[in-house]
Amino acid sequence: MGNHGKASLNSLGDSTISPFFGLERYGEAVKLSRMIRLYVDEDFEPGKNLRLPKSEQHYFKSVRRGKSDEILEVFNRKGQLARARFHERALVILELIELEPAQHRLRLAVGLPDASVAKKVLAAASELGVEELIFFAAGRSQAAKKRLQKINDWGRYSIESARQCGRSQPLKITSLSLNQVLELCVKNRFVLDEVASNQGLFMDLSNPTDFLLLVGPEGGWTAEERAKISEAGFRSLHFPTPILKVETACVAACVWALMPSLLLGP
Repeated sequence: MGNHGKASLNSLGDSTISPFFGLERYGEAVKLSRMIRLYVDEDFEPGKNLRLPKSEQHYFKSVRRGKSDEILEVFNRKGQLARARFHERALVILELIELEPAQHRLRLAVGLPDASVAKKVLAAASELGVEELIFFAAGRSQAAKKRLQKINDWGRYSIESARQCGRSQPLKITSLSLNQVLELCVKNRFVLDEVASNQGLFMDLSNPTDFLLLVGPEGGWTAEERAKISEAGFRSLHFPTPILKVETACVAACVWALMPSLLLGP
């Protein structure tokens, strides 16, 4: 499991501001939240020089108005977080930042929606700590095959979201078939359905942080898909609300999955 947990508040890697801080610590958190964060897809180790990609150079100089010898934060695809100094178009790694282990493992599988909706889902999933976002072509997905071909180009959205929300590892984005999703071995597997079910909701409280959440496309599940999902052993999750938009359903499902850990504690 990738580590996208937060760094210790004693390091320069934490950009989280808590309302429970004292004024002095709150001021420190505000200062850290303004630190420039850059993405470099290389392994980090103290003293190593990293050449910045052109996109990150542009972000540092033109967007954030960074200066030479400025101290900043850098993260990579493996979930490493480090403090670095920018000098002459390159980064010098000063030290690695120790991370707290990720407390949740959430995987979210979504019947491919419209591209504008998919980007909203991506941003929300990234902020909620989802480890992997899986898109699949559902029966009622529109022009699914054409959009699925572009999923591999969405890495930049994942990186930008991680930069903004403070994740140490960008959200993993993949595309699978529905059959492949149904074969994934996860402790707690739930499907969001606009149709209420009589089956009870049972959760493995021995591992309340391991979830696979299945959300249908904008047109809902077909009868064939609903039967296939049920046969695969997924339990139905129905909220007593009007029918939810895809992006709303994804957020609701993730928050629901986080609740056991919040209630039970570490």
